[in-house]
Amino acid sequence: GHEPLARHDERGARSLRVAGLGERLGVHEAHERLALLQLAHRLQDVHGLACGGLGAARRAAGEPDAPEDRQRVAANLAANTESVVEHSLLRSDGTRILVEAHGRPVAPNSRRRYTAIRDISERRRMESALELAARKSSIMFDTTSDGIWLHDLEGQILEVNDAYLRMSGYDRDELVGMRIQSLEANETPDDIARHISALMQSGGHDRFESRHRRKDGTIFDVDITALHLGIEGGRIAIFVRDNTDRKRTVRELNRLAQHRQLALNAARMGWWHYDPLTGVATYDGRYTEIFGVAGHQQPNDEILKLLHPDDLPRVWAAVEAALDPANPKPYSTEYRVNRPDGSMRWVEAHGVAVFEGEGGDSRATSFVGTVADITERKGAESRLAYLASFPERNPNPVVEADRDGRVRYANSAAKRLFPTLEQEGAAHPLFSGWPAAVRALEQAHGGTHARDGPVGDTWFRQTLQYVQALDVVRVYGVDVTEHRRAEDALRESEARLRLAQVSAGAGLWDWDIPARRLEWSEELFQLFGVDRRASDASLDIWRSVLHPDDRLFAEQRSEAAIRDRVALASEYRVVLPSGEVRWISALGNTIYDSNGQPLRMTGICLDITERKQAEEALRASEARFRALAEALPQIVWTAAADGSVQWFNRRWYEYTGGGPG
Repeated sequence: GHEPLARHDERGARSLRVAGLGERLGVHEAHERLALLQLAHRLQDVHGLACGGLGAARRAAGEPDAPEDRQRVAANLAANTESVVEHSLLRSDGTRILVEAHGRPVAPNSRRRYTAIRDISERRRMESALELAARKSSIMFDTTSDGIWLHDLEGQILEVNDAYLRMSGYDRDELVGMRIQSLEANETPDDIARHISALMQSGGHDRFESRHRRKDGTIFDVDITALHLGIEGGRIAIFVRDNTDRKRTVRELNRLAQHRQLALNAARMGWWHYDPLTGVATYDGRYTEIFGVAGHQQPNDEILKLLHPDDLPRVWAAVEAALDPANPKPYSTEYRVNRPDGSMRWVEAHGVAVFEGEGGDSRATSFVGTVADITERKGAESRLAYLASFPERNPNPVVEADRDGRVRYANSAAKRLFPTLEQEGAAHPLFSGWPAAVRALEQAHGGTHARDGPVGDTWFRQTLQYVQALDVVRVYGVDVTEHRRAEDALRESEARLRLAQVSAGAGLWDWDIPARRLEWSEELFQLFGVDRRASDASLDIWRSVLHPDDRLFAEQRSEAAIRDRVALASEYRVVLPSGEVRWISALGNTIYDSNGQPLRMTGICLDITERKQAEEALRASEARFRALAEALPQIVWTAAADGSVQWFNRRWYEYTGGGPG
């Protein structure tokens, strides 16, 4: 049994030592090595260790199973020399292994050989895996759009990929062997050495921005990722991404943002941003001036506390409608603000929401807009309503009617303007929507209710007041047709301004003061009636379109704004090629250098012709009122809300014997 087998194994091992193979392969120490005695191309005498490796009986170890392997083994036997052959062997369990066979003849010209066999299947699998990984790395190295190079600890480039060759303009032979400082446009050799040292100490990676120098000498911006590789005494891989275009885009966006902010400042408008997710509001300096708040950011709930209580529900409803992802509405509203200092301001606000997601997952992520102080405009509207306060001799219609629209009284102006009013009653266009107007008046609790409505082609602003003693509603009417046209023109002008703020184009100008170079937007050429195809913007062209009577004034206003370091606010007329005269509002800010010298002035020009016409109409209306009051035989005066008398008519002075002083 086992004793003859042991003697056989010892004899085989001794034979290998004699042949010199056992010493070379360490047969006695490694159980996975297979020692065999080979005759022709069959394994004749198999060492005991080999039987376990082959999974076969001592005399049934077999032979190479592939024909090509048998041919190679036979050729080595015929050569009758020491040889090394790789071939496959089929184990008795059906599995196939790859072996490396070291053989030597037992004696010269003998067909018997001592053969030591090593199972190299696992080694070959590892070599294949390493080869595949190396091939993948090579493909990535050669095909990525990012530049890659390897350098040693002295900063000498050892390998470089095609992407960086294209990026830098160098050939491979020129870059390999070059030192990093020849490419770096930002860092000195000492800086580079410190970078390498820090990377070695951390044993990790680093990311930073820099600038590289191309072969032609041009400079380009790059993002750098440096990775320490613990191989071959220390290698560092550098990944380079050209971000020249991104840098240029960022600089251009910053420049446009600065110009837009200057235009907003010149137009005395503020901007705001509300984050629906955090509930935080952010705003600019003009916004803080209008609302009287400090800082540039706070919870939106704190801002809402400043809104007039009567306006808050309406404003918040408009906000919710704008933030509704299913059907967002444009945000455009007017409201009152009770400032912390006790004063009240009227504000006009416009905004738009930004949404993310689709369908039911859509939600508002941003809400941005502008604000403008319209307190003065609201005051003008109130003064227009105040003019209609004298019933019978008032040139404007005054009507008294009950809750059902039956006319109880109409002054002469109303009868002249509406001949059928008393006969038609509630069916007359003047009483359109009368029940709703009466309900709104009741909700005012003793105050007044104002509304606008057309009668034919004429628009009237009606101020409704309940006269308790007569149990009637008194209607003071004012023809606001021209005023509405002026408002429409003003809204159109404001829309153009908002568009200019968004696009940073409409009506904008930029004056390079030292170079005396002037740039206009396309809309400004149109505003001044100048054909940009025939002429560039210049100070001479600007002077040529100014009204002769305004030319000196406009130039002096610009010079004073620069000299006194204040914002430019100038109004002047221009004469178009057609001979038409238009009013222009020029608003701008000056930028100075560190020595206080003016560098440039940037601003916006607005066509305010319609506003000027509206102001003229208002002055004419007030003049008509005063002329009428002066002609009345009764005493007439006007008083402010606090009871202070502002004006007496001539009859007062005749009656009292006093004078205006």
